[in-house]
Amino acid sequence: HGFVLDGEGRKMSKSVGNTIDPLKVMNQYGADILRMWVASVDYTSDVRISMDMLKQVSESYRKVRNTLRFLHGNVSDFNNATDRVAYEDLREMDQYMYMRLQDVIKTARAAYDRYEFATVYTTVNNFVAVELSSFYLDIAKDIVYIEGTDNKDRRAMQTVMYDTLMALLKVLTPIIPHTTDELWAYLDQEEKSVQLTDFPEVDEQANFAELRSKWAGIIVVRNEVLKALEEARNAKVIGKSLEAKLSI
Repeated sequence: HGFVLDGEGRKMSKSVGNTIDPLKVMNQYGADILRMWVASVDYTSDVRISMDMLKQVSESYRKVRNTLRFLHGNVSDFNNATDRVAYEDLREMDQYMYMRLQDVIKTARAAYDRYEFATVYTTVNNFVAVELSSFYLDIAKDIVYIEGTDNKDRRAMQTVMYDTLMALLKVLTPIIPHTTDELWAYLDQEEKSVQLTDFPEVDEQANFAELRSKWAGIIVVRNEVLKALEEARNAKVIGKSLEAKLSI
């Protein structure tokens, strides 16, 4: 592996005063932030570190942690043994998100086997920020918060949320074990620690190729709609997006 340099690419030196003390970082941000930074860089080359870079990593960490908390909070009344909805009975959108979760697991397994931790970091970050937070979980609020407890659509989304939570905890444990173990303690699981579980296996379904092709187009259209809504808001044509009428 390469050397660790300061934020400007200079060799660290006590006389220059550009060193970063790992203990200071852990005291300020926590050990998992430092671990996440290590996972985010290409260690085969020289890497740069600064408090500003660590601050950026802490923002990514906060996004991941808050998403895990959101998932956990919204499956609090979900019993995987009795409330689970079979894959073939899920709505198409739920099946699409389940498919994307399998993509994440598949990529993470292969990356860990090659010691490419930065790939795991990037893959999980993109999945959490783009497809979970900005898409699926944003839509889920209108179902999970509002529908009756045993509503089929609500249980379907909770099924995907539960699988996503469990998979992400296991995928992230090699990188941020303090965080994943902390959350695991709130789950009613037979294993006392996430460290004692097996890594998630990829669950391929027959309609994945069809879903991938169809939903790629839907996501493109959705992005165009969001762009048009933002432009309409900036031009004061609408206040909230719910005031808009969409014509395709």
